[in-house]
Amino acid sequence: MIDYTIPITIKNLTKTYYPEKNVLNGIDLTIVDGETVGILGNNGSGKTTLLRILATLLHPSSGEIEIFGFDPRFKANEIKPLIGYLPERFSFYPYFSVNDILDFFERFSPINKTDQEELRDQAVKLLKMESYLQNRIHTLSKGMLHKVGLAITLIHNPPLLLLDEPTSGLDPLVRTQVRKILINLTNDLDKTIVISSHILEDIESICDRVFFLEAGKMLHEPFWISELKEKVSKLQRIEIKHNYSRIIANELQKQDEILYFEVNQDIVDIYCKKNHVEFICKHLEELFNITINNVNHPISLEDIYILNHAKINWLEYIT
Repeated sequence: MIDYTIPITIKNLTKTYYPEKNVLNGIDLTIVDGETVGILGNNGSGKTTLLRILATLLHPSSGEIEIFGFDPRFKANEIKPLIGYLPERFSFYPYFSVNDILDFFERFSPINKTDQEELRDQAVKLLKMESYLQNRIHTLSKGMLHKVGLAITLIHNPPLLLLDEPTSGLDPLVRTQVRKILINLTNDLDKTIVISSHILEDIESICDRVFFLEAGKMLHEPFWISELKEKVSKLQRIEIKHNYSRIIANELQKQDEILYFEVNQDIVDIYCKKNHVEFICKHLEELFNITINNVNHPISLEDIYILNHAKINWLEYIT
């Protein structure tokens, strides 16, 4: 029996490679029908491994996992028709046309021929691929290739999409187009999407919830994007440009009001509570006889990524 209401349930999931390298450690996650969940993390954090386990391409070392009520370790054949997986890197036969590639992958679809042709037409129109269906793969731009990959992911109408860095390396115009397509997939076609990315703007505009992976661990429960924005609104970043930035940084180590700071050549970035900004700026101005301007830098998801990577417990700091 397929449970479409809870596409993904994960409990205490681990993945260990020889010799005892923990790629994933204690992952707990539930994803419900129709939502888009983003995974953020740096290279090596475990994002791709988690998606590959969900796509039934890897087995976990321990823990429990269900995809639409099926255990992928024993029911992979039942799960595969229900998912569409787009890896970060993929390639096609270079001298095939786009139509040839679509024909090739349609052969693996369990859907009858008439319905399959209709789904193919829908995918082509959704991705605006009509103008280059006869073009050979090796003549396509990277943006066009990504759309071909998405078309193959959608061609059998799976209710769950697993997308690994789907906008990586695309120019801003194509990225915007792909973002709109992904939003349409959830709003109009009721798809459930799990997407990994290091492009924080995409995660923020596409996803309902987001969580951070660092060294294979979830740093906290998934946040609703609106909830995350509300929490980070209590923080602020102060940017100071000064030739003696390292001297300033030495003074910052003594300040309890400062959550974290980074020095990059002649720029110091200071992270603190919003209600501490005035005190910190006034203290530094008096101490170093400088004027600090342009301090209005609200915290973004990118800043949160920096704090997480630096192992700063910013949540505890603002509660």
